[in-house]
Amino acid sequence: MNWSQKKDTAPGMPDVPLEVLALLATVPDPTEETVREILPEDQSDADATAGALAGLFHGRKPPRPTHSPAPEPERTPDPEPAAEPAPKDSMSTTKGKTPGDSLADRLRAAMGGANAATVIDPSDFETDEIFHQLFTAKDTAYDYSTPAGFTSPGAPTVTYESTTSEDPEDGDAPRESVLITWKPLPGRPRETTLYRVIAADHEVEKAPGAGTELVITHGTAFRDERPATSGYRHYMVWAYTWDSDDELLTMSPMFLGEDIAIFPPRNLRFNESGGTVNGTWEASPGHDSVRVFHARKGYSGRLDAPANMLVDGTIERSGFSHRVDVRGLTYEYTVTPVVTFRDQTRTGNPTGARSVQVSAEIQKVDLLTADSYNDGVEDRILLEWTAPPTGSVKIYLTDIPPNPELPMTQVDKEYLDDDEALGANEWTTVETAPPGEHVTKTMVWPDGWHQVYVTPVNIVEERAWVGESTVLQKVDNLTEPRLIERVTNQLITFDWPGGADLIDVHTTGGDSPLRLSEPSYRRQGGVRLNLLSSGDEVTLTPIAVYAGHDKKADSPTVITYPGLRAYSYDLPVFRDGSMQLQIWAVGYPDANAPRFRLVHNPTRLPLFIGDGDPVTCQKVTTQETGTQLHQPSLPSEKAFTGEGEDTRALGGVVTATASDATWWVDNRAFRGGYLRLFIDDVDTGLTGSGTADSAGGGWGGSSASGSAASGAGFGSGAFGGSLTAAPPESGASSGTGRTTWHAASIPAVIIERDVASRLALPARPAPGRTM
Repeated sequence: MNWSQKKDTAPGMPDVPLEVLALLATVPDPTEETVREILPEDQSDADATAGALAGLFHGRKPPRPTHSPAPEPERTPDPEPAAEPAPKDSMSTTKGKTPGDSLADRLRAAMGGANAATVIDPSDFETDEIFHQLFTAKDTAYDYSTPAGFTSPGAPTVTYESTTSEDPEDGDAPRESVLITWKPLPGRPRETTLYRVIAADHEVEKAPGAGTELVITHGTAFRDERPATSGYRHYMVWAYTWDSDDELLTMSPMFLGEDIAIFPPRNLRFNESGGTVNGTWEASPGHDSVRVFHARKGYSGRLDAPANMLVDGTIERSGFSHRVDVRGLTYEYTVTPVVTFRDQTRTGNPTGARSVQVSAEIQKVDLLTADSYNDGVEDRILLEWTAPPTGSVKIYLTDIPPNPELPMTQVDKEYLDDDEALGANEWTTVETAPPGEHVTKTMVWPDGWHQVYVTPVNIVEERAWVGESTVLQKVDNLTEPRLIERVTNQLITFDWPGGADLIDVHTTGGDSPLRLSEPSYRRQGGVRLNLLSSGDEVTLTPIAVYAGHDKKADSPTVITYPGLRAYSYDLPVFRDGSMQLQIWAVGYPDANAPRFRLVHNPTRLPLFIGDGDPVTCQKVTTQETGTQLHQPSLPSEKAFTGEGEDTRALGGVVTATASDATWWVDNRAFRGGYLRLFIDDVDTGLTGSGTADSAGGGWGGSSASGSAASGAGFGSGAFGGSLTAAPPESGASSGTGRTTWHAASIPAVIIERDVASRLALPARPAPGRTM
């Protein structure tokens, strides 16, 4: 018969436009209601037509009429305009997706491919031998012509399927099949249309008798489950449609199209030796070549991307050999067969990725440099090492050392997670570099840490080798230093600096350096020193110690001690009731003594220079009288005890004698009460006084303030200032080797010793001396 899409419909077949049938073909599982919505508004007998069409899509034959209708003459009307797309809700009467209802499945169906609704029903197959005989007989007379007016709805879609893994370790051969699907002939009844699938294991001509007949079916899908015997299989689909049995006997087949299924190489095997990966497979006829692709495991892109195609090494028809660039890693391989069909190069799907672990000797990594620095914003750690031949280097920063046994040999990577230090650490970085390359890396010093263990680990897949740890230490600078004057000694306190094991204490006075641990510091309540009364300088350096090496703080703390001029006095009383005042410098003579004032309080011991009445005194040597007592140079106590100091003490710098430093006290008006000597700072122009050993009396940093002891045995009256020194006079010698200090700004204090018991006067004293 001559094919025409304008032929009369078969008996019982509703007369509907071809465009409506094409639209119905895209609807999964159409119902009568769905068909009724798609039919034109002027469709005659719409209910019966909808029922007949819905039945056809479910395999039911249309009802035959009681008498044959008179054939209508063939019409050639003007082409009808394309039907407007139906509204979304006109395509389905139910909500929710059904198999084959997704956009992807609809596209596959429109292209003739398989989808979730593809069903291969064996009842569609015509297995009677008569069909085979009929079509085989007609194959010999095939004239390669195309029926008039026939246009194929599209070439078949051929899909290679593998239902199990191809990994030979599974022990099971893959179950393979090929699914062939095609579009039905538009407008032709299923019952009077047959499709014939022809296959060959090589390229054949476009003829129905050129290959092996696989199936004759009313359906639109077939699955070929025969094992592959070549590199690809050629499939063709032919169609037969008729309106009467006589037409079937005489009609020519219609060629829908062809395609091939490309089979992967069989029996893939991979092995590795000495950094070379070898792959083998069975060569299949029909494969022109096999492309090999490889990448490191974990590659995020497509494994069969052109960039991953193997171009070096040896690739043959049945195998390849490839030496990897970096050993010790896991690589993934896939192969893709290449065939030629109809003079065009075609490639099959890539095989499943095969992982190959390439052997390597893990090396222990040593840090060439590990040091800390500050970049102006934060503390950082500078690291340098040489990249190992294989694997990556992971740097760990920990505040405790790793297990000391880990660096002895390579271990499974899981041991790192079990280690107390390495397993619970978040301060890490991983670096991969070409073998032998010098690697430099900086890391941020973890906030709040004063000791960091830097540990390099060479990791190759599931194996690791822990390197030796390098310890870096950071010592905080000393803060809040205070120097407390206790007259006979000094006490320095501060906040113990973080990271310090010891405090190194140095003085300019020449005393041996002192190292004080934190327990000793807290036990003593601070650093106890005996500084030079003429002035001293104390340097405090926090130090951390590890493995015999010291790490010092960046900035030592320097405290300048201005010194302390100490004086003492006595109030001897003679038989006639007269009283003298004797003043001397404690320790050594003073060439620049301050002024003094003797104060009387009738009820209690005077506490400060204004706490009572000034007492008039007369100098023994000059008869000078007044309340301000001044002797520019004072001898030491030796001048009064006769222990060797004469009137020319210290090479003439101090010329005062005991008599020069003695005054008669006008005690005639006293009726008891208390006396006390104070330093009169009226002529110094300096301010500031305190009490030794009090909370406010101390020096911090390089500043100083005067202090005066109070309480039993101590006098008061002090003034503050910074330490300055004048060079000794030409030819003068200090006798003791100390520099003679002339600055009146050095703090001063009066020390009351034995005189403390004589400060209280009798209620009725003997008549005093007349001035």
